[in-house]
Amino acid sequence: MGPLQFADLLLNHLQISQPQLISQLHNRASAWYAAHGWIAEAVRHALAADEIEVAVRLIEKNAFAMLDLDRIYRFFYPYKR
Repeated sequence: MGPLQFADLLLNHLQISQPQLISQLHNRASAWYAAHGWIAEAVRHALAADEIEVAVRLIEKNAFAMLDLDRIYRFFYPYKR
């Protein structure tokens, strides 16, 4: 079992056992990633938590830093290489 399969297994278990925690965990992940400069990941987690305003603020605040084409590519295509 690969790491992505394990992550999916854990997410499925969480969706069944404690679905109310999923949004909270995405919020915490978004805050952590933002604090460590991983803006694309922070935006993805904010969107997954349905925190559109947080995602917009992150993008607005970091738009110029995200203009690096590789980072933009990874934002829209995170699993392609």
